[in-house]
Amino acid sequence: IRNIFNEQTLAILQGIARQTSIALENIRLIESRQEEAYITAVLLQVAQAVVSQNKLEDILDTIVHLMPILVGVNTCVIYLFDEKTNNFVAANAIAPTHAETDQLLTQVYKPGEMTLLDDLMHSNGMLSCPLENPDISPSEWISLQWINIDDSDFSSNRNWLLGVPLSIKGVVFGALIAKETNILPEFHPKRLELIRGVAQQTTLAIQNERLKQEMVGRERMEREFQLARQIQQAFLPESLPEYEDWQISRLWQTAHEVGGDFYDIFETKDNRIALVIADVADKGMPAALYMTVTRTLIRATLQSTSSPGKVLARVNDLLESDSRNGMFVTAILALLDPRTGVLEYANAGHNLPLLIQSNPAQIIRLEKDGIALGVMPQAVYNDKKITLKPGETLLFYTDGVTEAFSSEGELFTEPRLVEALLATTSSSAEQLLTSIDDLIQYFRKGEPPSDDLTMIAIRRNIVK
Repeated sequence: IRNIFNEQTLAILQGIARQTSIALENIRLIESRQEEAYITAVLLQVAQAVVSQNKLEDILDTIVHLMPILVGVNTCVIYLFDEKTNNFVAANAIAPTHAETDQLLTQVYKPGEMTLLDDLMHSNGMLSCPLENPDISPSEWISLQWINIDDSDFSSNRNWLLGVPLSIKGVVFGALIAKETNILPEFHPKRLELIRGVAQQTTLAIQNERLKQEMVGRERMEREFQLARQIQQAFLPESLPEYEDWQISRLWQTAHEVGGDFYDIFETKDNRIALVIADVADKGMPAALYMTVTRTLIRATLQSTSSPGKVLARVNDLLESDSRNGMFVTAILALLDPRTGVLEYANAGHNLPLLIQSNPAQIIRLEKDGIALGVMPQAVYNDKKITLKPGETLLFYTDGVTEAFSSEGELFTEPRLVEALLATTSSSAEQLLTSIDDLIQYFRKGEPPSDDLTMIAIRRNIVK
């Protein structure tokens, strides 16, 4: 009977043990699910705070004020790294007292001044620092050192400083630092998971704000681009003067980024043809505005003098006296008498015009004299003269021609241009520009232009 009783008792006890084990496991599962549900609820509430507000400062303010309520820390500060000032700045903070909060918000650190921030900027995960004094003030954090979270003994200390880098895909925006005091060891795993989750939500909010700023910046640049392009086009001549026995053609192509190329062709009061080609050493709106000023000054100065050199000298002095950003413009001003073929010109640091002769076929570079406009005061520009004979063509161009890039990064260069011109000495002005453009397009092999491209060709017809 004793053996039977013992066997029955053993079976009963084993059954009770199994049921108890199952019950305990179920309790643990329920507790685990409750913890997971709580963590999910906290992070969901933080996420809702992020998406429901538009300004980053409001989002960060909500996050730091939710941390004591939902996570249980008593201090939280979010530092952002300001690339413009090269400083760590507290974007928002909360602490047990107003004095401690003010300390956190007013302290600014440069790299190297606070080890906690420097280490977090180079960390891939959470770091921790045990606090011997739970009442340590934020101003004293500067002397603390992190340890790896895996090396932290949460069972022997209830007071900790915890830090998480605010980073995504290797880009670090700043850091979140939280202080917890008198925390039971069993609550640490959940606390750490919550802080990591909140840090991720904070990082996403910061990244979203940066992306919005970049988008606004791109839209503003696009608007500026369109306006600069409109300014350029508005000041280009709508039509070219026509003369018997002369061909005048131009080609103006814009790069994606607005450059400073411009040209002007008009009749002067002494019945000559004024030809201007220029290139402002800048991009975008500044180049477009500088171009309009230069064009206006050249036209206005031509009313009082018929010397190209004197015109450029006067324009140079006016530009230089008001040049504050180191801007300058290379330019050529040429005055052609269509009755005689005499062309008088002055060059202010621009690409040399090329005279194309067909009998025999040869290319002559016109003389260069003078520096770019707006560089130094009282510069001298000498007048030069040539006579265009029947069958000859004169080509003016900007560096967008010779400095066009191939897909391999090779420059087009002037020798290639000269070689192309030698093959087209008998072409019309328009055909000449078209053939050069076709050759450059072929040379680029689909590579987008990096600079504006401008050419003017003037040809004297052969009288039959």
